[in-house]
Amino acid sequence: MGHALTLHKPVRLFQISSEKNLDIYALSGTPADCVYMGLRHVLKERPSAIVSGINRGFNLGNDIFYSGTVAAAREGALLNIPSIAASMDFHFVPGTNQTAHFDDAACFLKDLVVKVVREGLPHRCLLNVNFPNLPLSKVKGLKVARQGFRIYSDSIVKRVDQRKKNYYWLGGEYVGFEPIESSDCVAVDQGYISVTPLRIDVTQYDFLDTLGKWKLDSVIKDNKKRK
Repeated sequence: MGHALTLHKPVRLFQISSEKNLDIYALSGTPADCVYMGLRHVLKERPSAIVSGINRGFNLGNDIFYSGTVAAAREGALLNIPSIAASMDFHFVPGTNQTAHFDDAACFLKDLVVKVVREGLPHRCLLNVNFPNLPLSKVKGLKVARQGFRIYSDSIVKRVDQRKKNYYWLGGEYVGFEPIESSDCVAVDQGYISVTPLRIDVTQYDFLDTLGKWKLDSVIKDNKKRK
């Protein structure tokens, strides 16, 4: 989903259940909608932290730009609320007998949330956490990692529907990752939990001065002279 907000149609909010200290809601919108609605309508007080996930499937490297899970945490970070996005290497396949260690991941997250609330995060920062699908007893450890880069094939599948009109499947197959030292991709591939601090500001600071030397304002001046 990426960081999409539903702006051109209504969303619907449902209260699923209510018990002592726990009210559960569902929203018809995107993950970012959920945080937007939760902070501005559902909650009466500002939360101490936001946790998005645990997502089925990794959100590593450049995948963070497409991830609704990460976007929900980013929506919290925009308001400077300590936020965590969590994902695990598990894909449900109907008809197969699979073991998903979500309980182990949640156990780790519980302690991480306490640490985040106690210690705090930098201004408009969020944590992106990725778990191998292993019990904590078999996880090699934790690595604080930088953002990596995942690689996908460039294929687009073209097909024809029953009315003889073309339609397309986007998104190539995952084929690997760049071997960037200390990256999140490398960490989880080696059996570690990766924790990556992300920031809202994505400015390429080391290119600012060079870009300024392009004298792009001269294009505006030249166009004004022509008129």
